[in-house]
Amino acid sequence: MPLGAETAARLDTLVTAPGPVLIGLSGGADSRTLLILAARWSRFSGRPLHALVCDHGFRRESAEDARRAAAMAETEGVPARIVRRDGAVPASGLQAEARQWRLTELAHEARRIGAATILLGHTHDDRAETVWMRLTAGAGLSGLATMRPLSPHPVWPDGDGLWIARPLIDQTRAGVRHWLSAQGLDWIDDPSNEDTGFQRIRVRRTLERLRARGLGTGRLTGLADSAGRIEDGLAAAGARLFLEAIDPRPWGGVRLDRARLNTAPAALRRRAVAAAIAMVSGASRPAPRGVEAVITGLECGGPATGGGAALTNWQGRHWLVREPGREPAAASGLPLGKSVAWDGRWQIASDCEGLDIGPLGADYSGYTGAAALDAVPGLARPTLGALRQGGTVLAVAGLDTPRSVRSGWLGPALAARTLFAGLPPAWFDRELALRTGAAGSRNSFSDAPYPRGSDLEVLET
Repeated sequence: MPLGAETAARLDTLVTAPGPVLIGLSGGADSRTLLILAARWSRFSGRPLHALVCDHGFRRESAEDARRAAAMAETEGVPARIVRRDGAVPASGLQAEARQWRLTELAHEARRIGAATILLGHTHDDRAETVWMRLTAGAGLSGLATMRPLSPHPVWPDGDGLWIARPLIDQTRAGVRHWLSAQGLDWIDDPSNEDTGFQRIRVRRTLERLRARGLGTGRLTGLADSAGRIEDGLAAAGARLFLEAIDPRPWGGVRLDRARLNTAPAALRRRAVAAAIAMVSGASRPAPRGVEAVITGLECGGPATGGGAALTNWQGRHWLVREPGREPAAASGLPLGKSVAWDGRWQIASDCEGLDIGPLGADYSGYTGAAALDAVPGLARPTLGALRQGGTVLAVAGLDTPRSVRSGWLGPALAARTLFAGLPPAWFDRELALRTGAAGSRNSFSDAPYPRGSDLEVLET
Protein backbone atom coordinates (compact mmCIF):
# COMPACT_ATOMS: atom_id res chain seq x y z
CA MET A 1 0.00 0.00 0.00
CA PRO A 2 1.37 3.49 -0.82
CA LEU A 3 2.75 5.30 2.19
CA GLY A 4 0.13 8.06 2.05
CA ALA A 5 -2.83 5.69 2.04
CA GLU A 6 -1.27 3.42 4.66
CA THR A 7 -0.57 6.32 7.01
CA ALA A 8 -4.09 7.69 6.53
CA ALA A 9 -5.57 4.32 7.42
CA ARG A 10 -3.32 4.10 10.48
CA LEU A 11 -4.33 7.61 11.56
CA ASP A 12 -8.00 6.68 11.21
CA THR A 13 -7.35 3.77 13.58
CA LEU A 14 -5.15 5.56 16.10
CA VAL A 15 -6.83 8.96 16.37
CA THR A 16 -10.29 8.27 17.73
CA ALA A 17 -10.70 11.01 20.33
CA PRO A 18 -12.64 14.02 19.02
CA GLY A 19 -11.10 17.45 18.63
CA PRO A 20 -7.76 18.79 17.39
CA VAL A 21 -4.62 16.69 16.95
CA LEU A 22 -1.08 17.78 17.86
CA ILE A 23 2.12 16.74 16.11
CA GLY A 24 5.58 16.97 17.63
CA LEU A 25 7.73 18.45 14.87
CA SER A 26 11.52 18.59 14.73
CA GLY A 27 11.91 19.02 10.99
CA GLY A 28 13.87 15.78 10.67
CA ALA A 29 13.00 13.34 7.92
CA ASP A 30 10.62 11.26 10.03
CA SER A 31 8.66 14.14 11.52
CA ARG A 32 8.49 16.07 8.24
CA THR A 33 7.09 13.02 6.45
CA LEU A 34 4.53 12.56 9.19
CA LEU A 35 3.67 16.27 9.00
CA ILE A 36 2.94 16.08 5.26
CA LEU A 37 0.85 12.93 5.50
CA ALA A 38 -0.99 14.02 8.64
CA ALA A 39 -1.77 17.42 7.07
CA ARG A 40 -3.36 15.71 4.05
CA TRP A 41 -5.30 13.40 6.33
CA SER A 42 -6.38 16.45 8.36
CA ARG A 43 -7.74 18.20 5.27
CA PHE A 44 -9.69 15.09 4.29
CA SER A 45 -11.06 14.32 7.74
CA GLY A 46 -11.71 17.87 8.84
CA ARG A 47 -9.70 17.36 12.02
CA PRO A 48 -7.65 20.44 12.99
CA LEU A 49 -3.91 19.71 13.13
CA HIS A 50 -1.40 21.77 15.12
CA ALA A 51 2.38 21.46 15.40
CA LEU A 52 4.72 22.10 18.31
CA VAL A 53 8.41 22.65 17.69
CA CYS A 54 10.60 22.13 20.76
CA ASP A 55 13.88 24.04 20.71
CA HIS A 56 16.11 22.46 23.36
CA GLY A 57 18.71 25.22 23.04
CA PHE A 58 21.59 22.74 23.19
CA ARG A 59 23.17 24.04 19.94
CA ARG A 60 23.73 27.53 18.59
CA GLU A 61 21.89 26.54 15.42
CA SER A 62 18.85 25.19 17.24
CA ALA A 63 16.81 28.42 17.07
CA GLU A 64 17.22 28.62 13.29
CA ASP A 65 16.35 24.92 12.94
CA ALA A 66 13.20 25.51 14.98
CA ARG A 67 12.18 28.36 12.68
CA ARG A 68 12.77 26.14 9.64
CA ALA A 69 10.63 23.39 11.14
CA ALA A 70 7.83 25.84 11.90
CA ALA A 71 8.02 27.13 8.31
CA MET A 72 7.56 23.53 7.07
CA ALA A 73 4.33 23.34 9.05
CA GLU A 74 3.08 26.66 7.75
CA THR A 75 3.74 25.46 4.20
CA GLU A 76 1.37 22.55 4.85
CA GLY A 77 -1.25 24.88 6.31
CA VAL A 78 -0.59 23.65 9.85
CA PRO A 79 -0.29 26.31 12.58
CA ALA A 80 2.94 25.88 14.51
CA ARG A 81 4.26 27.17 17.79
CA ILE A 82 7.87 27.13 19.00
CA VAL A 83 8.82 26.62 22.64
CA ARG A 84 12.39 27.07 23.83
CA ARG A 85 13.95 25.42 26.84
CA ASP A 86 15.49 27.74 29.41
CA GLY A 87 18.44 26.92 31.62
CA ALA A 88 21.96 25.58 31.24
CA VAL A 89 22.81 22.49 29.21
CA PRO A 90 22.91 19.53 31.63
CA ALA A 91 26.37 18.08 32.24
CA SER A 92 25.04 14.52 31.96
CA GLY A 93 21.85 12.74 30.94
CA LEU A 94 21.27 15.27 28.18
CA GLN A 95 19.04 13.09 26.00
CA ALA A 96 16.91 11.94 28.94
CA GLU A 97 16.54 15.54 30.10
CA ALA A 98 15.59 16.64 26.59
CA ARG A 99 13.03 13.86 26.21
CA GLN A 100 11.36 14.65 29.55
CA TRP A 101 11.18 18.36 28.79
CA ARG A 102 9.90 17.75 25.25
CA LEU A 103 7.16 15.36 26.38
CA THR A 104 6.06 17.75 29.13
CA GLU A 105 5.83 20.65 26.68
CA LEU A 106 3.83 18.48 24.27
CA ALA A 107 1.41 17.65 27.07
CA HIS A 108 0.99 21.32 27.97
CA GLU A 109 0.41 22.28 24.33
CA ALA A 110 -2.13 19.48 23.90
CA ARG A 111 -4.02 20.85 26.90
CA ARG A 112 -3.85 24.37 25.50
CA ILE A 113 -5.40 23.46 22.14
CA GLY A 114 -7.77 20.78 23.46
CA ALA A 115 -6.07 17.79 21.82
CA ALA A 116 -6.13 14.26 23.28
CA THR A 117 -3.73 12.70 20.76
CA ILE A 118 -0.11 13.66 20.04
CA LEU A 119 1.51 12.33 16.86
CA LEU A 120 5.21 11.41 16.91
CA GLY A 121 7.33 10.29 13.96
CA HIS A 122 8.91 7.19 15.52
CA THR A 123 9.78 4.51 12.98
CA HIS A 124 10.53 0.79 12.90
CA ASP A 125 14.23 1.61 13.42
CA ASP A 126 13.53 3.70 16.53
CA ARG A 127 11.60 0.80 17.97
CA ALA A 128 14.36 -1.70 17.22
CA GLU A 129 16.95 0.56 18.86
CA THR A 130 14.81 0.91 21.97
CA VAL A 131 14.32 -2.87 22.19
CA TRP A 132 18.08 -3.44 21.92
CA MET A 133 18.80 -0.84 24.60
CA ARG A 134 16.31 -2.41 26.98
CA LEU A 135 17.36 -5.96 26.16
CA THR A 136 20.99 -5.23 26.96
CA ALA A 137 19.88 -3.47 30.16
CA GLY A 138 18.15 -6.65 31.32
CA ALA A 139 14.53 -5.54 30.81
CA GLY A 140 11.70 -8.01 31.27
CA LEU A 141 8.59 -8.49 29.16
CA SER A 142 7.09 -5.13 30.09
CA GLY A 143 10.25 -3.32 29.03
CA LEU A 144 10.58 -5.17 25.73
CA ALA A 145 6.96 -4.55 24.70
CA THR A 146 7.90 -1.02 23.80
CA MET A 147 6.86 1.76 21.40
CA ARG A 148 3.39 0.56 20.60
CA PRO A 149 1.42 2.35 17.90
CA LEU A 150 -0.72 3.91 20.64
CA SER A 151 0.34 4.39 24.25
CA PRO A 152 -0.55 6.64 27.20
CA HIS A 153 1.46 9.83 27.52
CA PRO A 154 4.27 8.84 29.92
CA VAL A 155 4.50 12.05 31.96
CA TRP A 156 2.27 12.16 35.05
CA PRO A 157 0.08 13.98 35.85
CA ASP A 158 0.66 16.33 32.93
CA GLY A 159 -0.12 13.55 30.45
CA ASP A 160 -3.25 12.24 32.16
CA GLY A 161 -5.82 11.33 29.50
CA LEU A 162 -3.41 12.08 26.62
CA TRP A 163 -2.20 9.54 24.06
CA ILE A 164 0.94 9.19 21.97
CA ALA A 165 0.25 7.86 18.46
CA ARG A 166 3.01 6.60 16.14
CA PRO A 167 1.58 6.26 12.61
CA LEU A 168 5.02 5.51 11.04
CA ILE A 169 6.07 2.85 13.54
CA ASP A 170 6.07 0.11 10.85
CA GLN A 171 8.05 2.19 8.33
CA THR A 172 11.83 2.04 8.05
CA ARG A 173 13.96 5.14 8.44
CA ALA A 174 15.47 4.55 4.99
CA GLY A 175 12.04 4.09 3.41
CA VAL A 176 10.75 7.33 4.88
CA ARG A 177 13.78 9.24 3.60
CA HIS A 178 13.42 7.69 0.18
CA TRP A 179 9.77 8.78 0.03
CA LEU A 180 10.61 12.32 1.13
CA SER A 181 13.42 12.61 -1.41
CA ALA A 182 11.05 11.37 -4.13
CA GLN A 183 8.81 14.34 -3.36
CA GLY A 184 11.79 16.67 -3.91
CA LEU A 185 11.79 17.71 -0.28
CA ASP A 186 14.60 18.04 2.23
CA TRP A 187 14.76 17.85 6.00
CA ILE A 188 16.83 19.09 8.93
CA ASP A 189 19.81 16.95 9.90
CA ASP A 190 20.61 17.24 13.60
CA PRO A 191 24.38 16.79 14.13
CA SER A 192 23.68 14.99 17.41
CA ASN A 193 22.41 12.07 15.32
CA GLU A 194 26.07 11.35 14.50
CA ASP A 195 27.43 11.86 18.04
CA THR A 196 28.49 8.48 19.42
CA GLY A 197 28.70 10.05 22.86
CA PHE A 198 24.99 9.28 23.06
CA GLN A 199 23.90 5.73 23.82
CA ARG A 200 21.20 5.65 21.15
CA ILE A 201 23.67 6.60 18.43
CA ARG A 202 26.08 3.88 19.57
CA VAL A 203 23.21 1.40 19.47
CA ARG A 204 22.31 2.61 15.97
CA ARG A 205 25.83 1.89 14.78
CA THR A 206 25.78 -1.55 16.45
CA LEU A 207 22.54 -2.47 14.71
CA GLU A 208 23.94 -1.33 11.37
CA ARG A 209 26.82 -3.76 11.82
CA LEU A 210 24.49 -6.56 12.89
CA ARG A 211 22.23 -5.91 9.92
CA ALA A 212 25.21 -6.33 7.62
CA ARG A 213 25.72 -9.78 9.17
CA GLY A 214 22.13 -10.84 8.66
CA LEU A 215 20.45 -9.79 11.90
CA GLY A 216 17.75 -7.46 10.67
CA THR A 217 15.88 -5.05 12.90
CA GLY A 218 12.71 -7.00 12.15
CA ARG A 219 13.83 -9.66 14.59
CA LEU A 220 14.02 -7.09 17.36
CA THR A 221 10.63 -5.57 16.60
CA GLY A 222 9.24 -9.09 16.28
CA LEU A 223 10.53 -9.75 19.78
CA ALA A 224 8.72 -6.62 20.94
CA ASP A 225 5.51 -7.81 19.30
CA SER A 226 5.77 -11.23 20.95
CA ALA A 227 6.53 -9.68 24.32
CA GLY A 228 3.57 -7.36 23.82
CA ARG A 229 1.14 -10.20 23.21
CA ILE A 230 2.31 -12.03 26.33
CA GLU A 231 2.28 -8.79 28.29
CA ASP A 232 -1.30 -8.06 27.24
CA GLY A 233 -2.45 -11.46 28.50
CA LEU A 234 -0.67 -11.02 31.82
CA ALA A 235 -2.03 -7.48 32.16
CA ALA A 236 -5.60 -8.69 31.68
CA ALA A 237 -5.12 -11.48 34.25
CA GLY A 238 -3.51 -9.02 36.67
CA ALA A 239 -6.42 -6.62 36.17
CA ARG A 240 -8.93 -9.35 37.03
CA LEU A 241 -7.00 -10.12 40.21
CA PHE A 242 -6.97 -6.40 40.99
CA LEU A 243 -10.76 -6.24 40.72
CA GLU A 244 -11.13 -9.35 42.91
CA ALA A 245 -8.72 -8.40 45.68
CA ILE A 246 -8.53 -4.60 45.82
CA ASP A 247 -11.34 -2.33 46.96
CA PRO A 248 -10.71 1.37 46.13
CA ARG A 249 -12.20 4.02 48.40
CA PRO A 250 -13.14 7.50 47.10
CA TRP A 251 -10.86 9.31 49.56
CA GLY A 252 -7.79 7.79 47.88
CA GLY A 253 -6.96 4.55 49.71
CA VAL A 254 -7.63 0.87 48.99
CA ARG A 255 -8.61 -2.11 51.14
CA LEU A 256 -6.77 -5.32 50.29
CA ASP A 257 -7.90 -8.93 50.38
CA ARG A 258 -4.66 -10.28 51.84
CA ALA A 259 -5.61 -13.95 51.52
CA ARG A 260 -6.57 -13.60 47.84
CA LEU A 261 -3.38 -11.73 46.99
CA ASN A 262 -1.11 -14.11 48.89
CA THR A 263 -2.50 -17.16 47.07
CA ALA A 264 -2.36 -15.59 43.59
CA PRO A 265 0.47 -16.38 41.12
CA ALA A 266 3.47 -14.17 41.86
CA ALA A 267 3.48 -12.45 38.44
CA LEU A 268 -0.17 -11.44 38.76
CA ARG A 269 0.19 -10.40 42.41
CA ARG A 270 3.02 -8.03 41.48
CA ARG A 271 0.86 -6.38 38.83
CA ALA A 272 -2.19 -5.97 41.04
CA VAL A 273 -0.16 -4.61 43.97
CA ALA A 274 1.73 -2.22 41.68
CA ALA A 275 -1.59 -0.81 40.43
CA ALA A 276 -2.81 -0.39 44.01
CA ILE A 277 0.41 1.43 44.98
CA ALA A 278 0.01 3.74 41.99
CA MET A 279 -3.58 4.53 42.97
CA VAL A 280 -2.70 5.68 46.48
CA SER A 281 0.74 7.23 45.88
CA GLY A 282 -0.04 9.40 42.86
CA ALA A 283 2.86 8.00 40.81
CA SER A 284 2.28 5.53 37.99
CA ARG A 285 4.31 2.33 37.54
CA PRO A 286 6.10 2.15 40.92
CA ALA A 287 9.61 0.72 41.04
CA PRO A 288 9.87 -3.07 41.52
CA ARG A 289 11.66 -2.64 44.86
CA GLY A 290 8.69 -0.78 46.33
CA VAL A 291 6.23 -3.37 45.01
CA GLU A 292 8.22 -6.23 46.54
CA ALA A 293 8.38 -4.42 49.88
CA VAL A 294 4.58 -4.22 50.05
CA ILE A 295 4.21 -7.84 48.92
CA THR A 296 6.59 -8.93 51.68
CA GLY A 297 4.46 -7.04 54.18
CA LEU A 298 1.34 -8.80 52.91
CA GLU A 299 3.02 -12.18 53.24
CA CYS A 300 4.15 -11.45 56.80
CA GLY A 301 0.97 -9.67 57.82
CA GLY A 302 2.87 -6.65 59.11
CA PRO A 303 3.24 -3.00 58.10
CA ALA A 304 5.38 -2.02 55.12
CA THR A 305 6.18 0.94 52.90
CA GLY A 306 7.14 1.06 49.25
CA GLY A 307 6.68 3.25 46.21
CA GLY A 308 5.18 6.09 48.23
CA ALA A 309 2.51 3.81 49.75
CA ALA A 310 2.09 2.41 53.25
CA LEU A 311 0.55 -0.94 54.18
CA THR A 312 -1.34 -0.85 57.46
CA ASN A 313 -3.67 -3.07 59.46
CA TRP A 314 -6.77 -1.22 60.61
CA GLN A 315 -9.97 -2.64 62.08
CA GLY A 316 -8.79 -6.14 61.26
CA ARG A 317 -8.26 -5.45 57.56
CA HIS A 318 -5.22 -4.57 55.46
CA TRP A 319 -5.17 -1.17 53.79
CA LEU A 320 -2.84 0.59 51.40
CA VAL A 321 -2.65 4.38 51.76
CA ARG A 322 -0.34 7.19 50.78
CA GLU A 323 2.82 7.01 52.85
CA PRO A 324 2.66 9.83 55.43
CA GLY A 325 6.37 9.68 56.20
CA ARG A 326 7.31 11.01 52.76
CA GLU A 327 7.72 14.74 52.21
CA PRO A 328 4.10 15.98 52.32
CA ALA A 329 2.74 17.62 49.22
CA ALA A 330 2.77 21.41 49.40
CA ALA A 331 -0.49 23.30 49.48
CA SER A 332 -1.58 24.65 46.11
CA GLY A 333 -3.85 27.58 45.37
CA LEU A 334 -6.91 26.99 43.21
CA PRO A 335 -7.19 29.70 40.55
CA LEU A 336 -10.78 30.58 39.81
CA GLY A 337 -12.26 28.19 37.24
CA LYS A 338 -8.94 26.51 36.46
CA SER A 339 -8.29 22.81 37.04
CA VAL A 340 -5.23 21.94 39.15
CA ALA A 341 -3.56 18.57 39.69
CA TRP A 342 -2.50 18.10 43.31
CA ASP A 343 -0.17 15.45 44.72
CA GLY A 344 -0.54 13.37 41.55
CA ARG A 345 -3.82 12.07 43.02
CA TRP A 346 -6.48 14.73 42.62
CA GLN A 347 -7.76 17.01 39.88
CA ILE A 348 -9.46 20.00 41.48
CA ALA A 349 -11.28 23.03 40.07
CA SER A 350 -12.94 25.78 42.12
CA ASP A 351 -15.57 28.38 41.34
CA CYS A 352 -14.68 30.32 44.49
CA GLU A 353 -11.76 32.62 45.15
CA GLY A 354 -9.27 32.10 47.94
CA LEU A 355 -9.36 28.30 48.09
CA ASP A 356 -6.33 26.05 48.27
CA ILE A 357 -5.74 22.33 48.63
CA GLY A 358 -3.13 20.70 50.83
CA PRO A 359 -2.62 17.83 53.28
CA LEU A 360 -5.19 17.64 56.06
CA GLY A 361 -2.41 17.14 58.59
CA ALA A 362 -2.48 15.64 62.05
CA ASP A 363 -4.72 18.29 63.62
CA TYR A 364 -8.14 18.29 62.00
CA SER A 365 -10.08 19.61 64.96
CA GLY A 366 -11.34 22.51 62.84
CA TYR A 367 -12.85 20.24 60.22
CA THR A 368 -16.61 20.28 60.71
CA GLY A 369 -17.04 17.03 58.80
CA ALA A 370 -14.55 15.14 60.96
CA ALA A 371 -17.08 12.38 61.62
CA ALA A 372 -16.49 11.18 58.05
CA LEU A 373 -12.92 10.34 59.05
CA ASP A 374 -14.20 7.43 61.11
CA ALA A 375 -14.20 5.40 57.87
CA VAL A 376 -10.58 6.29 57.08
CA PRO A 377 -7.55 4.50 58.60
CA GLY A 378 -5.69 6.77 60.98
CA LEU A 379 -2.46 6.47 59.00
CA ALA A 380 -4.19 7.91 55.93
CA ARG A 381 -5.88 10.92 57.53
CA PRO A 382 -2.92 13.37 57.55
CA THR A 383 -2.38 12.83 53.80
CA LEU A 384 -5.99 13.47 52.72
CA GLY A 385 -6.56 16.44 50.43
CA ALA A 386 -8.06 19.28 52.47
CA LEU A 387 -9.74 22.27 50.84
CA ARG A 388 -9.11 25.39 52.90
CA GLN A 389 -10.16 29.00 52.83
CA GLY A 390 -8.28 31.35 55.06
CA GLY A 391 -6.82 28.39 56.95
CA THR A 392 -10.23 26.83 57.67
CA VAL A 393 -10.87 23.32 56.39
CA LEU A 394 -14.07 23.46 54.34
CA ALA A 395 -13.98 19.97 52.85
CA VAL A 396 -11.85 16.90 52.23
CA ALA A 397 -11.48 15.52 48.71
CA GLY A 398 -13.35 12.27 48.32
CA LEU A 399 -15.33 12.72 51.52
CA ASP A 400 -17.25 15.94 50.88
CA THR A 401 -18.81 17.44 47.75
CA PRO A 402 -19.01 21.23 48.11
CA ARG A 403 -21.00 22.89 45.34
CA SER A 404 -18.28 25.31 44.41
CA VAL A 405 -15.57 22.66 43.90
CA ARG A 406 -15.22 19.88 41.35
CA SER A 407 -12.80 17.15 42.34
CA GLY A 408 -11.77 13.94 40.65
CA TRP A 409 -9.62 11.14 42.02
CA LEU A 410 -6.90 10.19 39.55
CA GLY A 411 -6.48 6.75 41.11
CA PRO A 412 -8.46 4.88 38.42
CA ALA A 413 -6.33 6.37 35.65
CA LEU A 414 -3.16 5.54 37.58
CA ALA A 415 -4.25 1.92 38.02
CA ALA A 416 -5.05 1.57 34.33
CA ARG A 417 -1.72 3.09 33.25
CA THR A 418 0.16 0.76 35.57
CA LEU A 419 -1.67 -2.39 34.51
CA PHE A 420 -1.90 -1.79 30.76
CA ALA A 421 0.61 -0.58 28.19
CA GLY A 422 -2.16 0.65 25.90
CA LEU A 423 -5.90 1.20 25.89
CA PRO A 424 -7.48 -0.62 28.86
CA PRO A 425 -10.17 -3.17 28.01
CA ALA A 426 -13.71 -1.80 28.25
CA TRP A 427 -14.61 -4.35 30.93
CA PHE A 428 -11.87 -3.06 33.23
CA ASP A 429 -12.58 0.59 32.57
CA ARG A 430 -16.30 0.13 33.18
CA GLU A 431 -15.94 -1.99 36.32
CA LEU A 432 -13.40 0.35 37.90
CA ALA A 433 -15.60 3.35 37.14
CA LEU A 434 -18.54 1.65 38.85
CA ARG A 435 -16.47 0.86 41.93
CA THR A 436 -14.90 4.27 42.35
CA GLY A 437 -17.78 6.44 41.22
CA ALA A 438 -15.32 8.14 38.90
CA ALA A 439 -14.81 8.30 35.16
CA GLY A 440 -12.81 5.10 35.10
CA SER A 441 -9.37 5.42 33.60
CA ARG A 442 -10.65 8.07 31.19
CA ASN A 443 -9.16 6.15 28.31
CA SER A 444 -12.36 5.16 26.51
CA PHE A 445 -12.63 6.73 23.08
CA SER A 446 -15.65 7.09 20.81
CA ASP A 447 -15.54 6.38 17.10
CA ALA A 448 -14.10 9.07 14.87
CA PRO A 449 -16.76 11.48 13.51
CA TYR A 450 -15.79 10.96 9.86
CA PRO A 451 -15.78 8.08 7.36
CA ARG A 452 -12.99 5.57 7.80
CA GLY A 453 -10.92 4.42 4.87
CA SER A 454 -7.85 5.27 2.85
CA ASP A 455 -9.30 7.60 0.22
CA LEU A 456 -6.55 10.21 0.53
CA GLU A 457 -4.65 11.02 -2.60
CA VAL A 458 -2.20 8.24 -3.40
CA LEU A 459 1.44 9.10 -2.79
CA GLU A 460 3.75 6.53 -4.32
CA THR A 461 6.71 5.30 -2.30
